[in-house]
Amino acid sequence: MNQLIQKHNILIVDDDEDLVIILNRLLKRNNFNTDYAYNDEQAIKKANEFRPDLILLDIKLGQGGREGITVIEKLRSDRKFDDTKIIVLSAKTQLHEINEGIEAGANYYLRKPLMFKDIVSTIKGHLS
Repeated sequence: MNQLIQKHNILIVDDDEDLVIILNRLLKRNNFNTDYAYNDEQAIKKANEFRPDLILLDIKLGQGGREGITVIEKLRSDRKFDDTKIIVLSAKTQLHEINEGIEAGANYYLRKPLMFKDIVSTIKGHLS
């Protein structure tokens, strides 16, 4: 019996273009629809257009170092993103930095360097 399986939409937000390419390929191979953004302004625009089920988001998207936190706060202040899961991908690993992401509204925090198998299982866990 052929069942119709709905693919989840995932928005990748990172200023590292090579990492975005790798994540994009990995997620497409695992049957996810993807889109991507390289900065905070693109992230908000793409989130509104693409309506992702989940966002993979780096914290440091520019010179300020906390643009990702601003993205989380903006999305969480908009009711249409209440059900959107946000997973932070960041090299910022101090406890107060992790807490800042979670307190801003992220659902989970993965530390860079990334284990790609962990990303897929974490995503699937948050979307089930």
